[in-house]
Amino acid sequence: MLATWKWVILYTLFLFLSLDYMRRFLDWLESKNMQGILGISVLVAYVGVCAFGAHRIMTVRSGSILKRIVLLTGCALLFLVCLVQLTQLTVERIHFFEYGLLGVLCYSALRKHCKGARCYGYAFIAVWAIGFADEVIQGLLPIRYYDNRDLMLNLVGGSLALLALVTFPSMRHDGAQDFHSPCAAKDSQPVPKILSLVKRSDVLAFSMSMLLLAGLRWVNIVPLDPALLFGAWERLNQCGTLEEIHIQQDGQIAWRDESGGHASGTYTLSGNHLDGPLLTVRDLDGEGIGPCSWRKGEQRDRYFHVDEKTLIFKKEKDFPFIRKSMDHLT
Repeated sequence: MLATWKWVILYTLFLFLSLDYMRRFLDWLESKNMQGILGISVLVAYVGVCAFGAHRIMTVRSGSILKRIVLLTGCALLFLVCLVQLTQLTVERIHFFEYGLLGVLCYSALRKHCKGARCYGYAFIAVWAIGFADEVIQGLLPIRYYDNRDLMLNLVGGSLALLALVTFPSMRHDGAQDFHSPCAAKDSQPVPKILSLVKRSDVLAFSMSMLLLAGLRWVNIVPLDPALLFGAWERLNQCGTLEEIHIQQDGQIAWRDESGGHASGTYTLSGNHLDGPLLTVRDLDGEGIGPCSWRKGEQRDRYFHVDEKTLIFKKEKDFPFIRKSMDHLT
């Protein structure tokens, strides 16, 4: 078992152990205004994946070369559409390549023991489990956060890789037998035909899926009384400026500071069980001076803790808001 899964295990350990360092590296790139390196890396990776696919399908000696070219073009275009449409952030596009490779590794580990749809299904569940564990670990780190969107990108990346394996015969290995391991079914007694199709490995995969669904539900339960958030708050911010925000029950939010800056917009509440509630503000209109001001078209995402007297954004723990009266800002 260890020999079969060694590359999956090593790659998974690399993903998990690099989470903290990767965040620091990305912050360093941003501080040096070098985010373009990520875009170049994504482009090179995409070209490399397409070149690898072209090389593999050209090695097939049977079948129409035109059909193989059409298959390659279709998969490349589907990958590109997902890459462009599902996210506008370059850093999030890295997920497609990270978990695409993981999908290939999981399939490679399984294909010696199973065949057909089972193999692809088991590989998908393995990618799902590792991607979920990845996000949970991020929710426990001080400078990372759990994100359902990242989990979705992980699954799409793994699924696209598995789709490529299904599409290109040169990448498949169909000569494998079903599981002959402790997980395999041992039909020592006659059983009904419908039950004979179900193997112990199927039961294990189904149970894993149910555990993952339960874990997702638990993570997405946010213990929050929204009423605690409503009202007027003030603080002395990082810029040394006194600012106020007013959060209304109808989804409206207003901001102003002592320099005359002001803004208004809407907000939504979400979050997760690991990081807590998340306040997402979309500014519709506003003007201000300085880095601490709200601006038109800006979106602010802040995980927070709130009680009767204080509102603390987790990224700004040293600058808590203090509750004011319930009067509207003027």
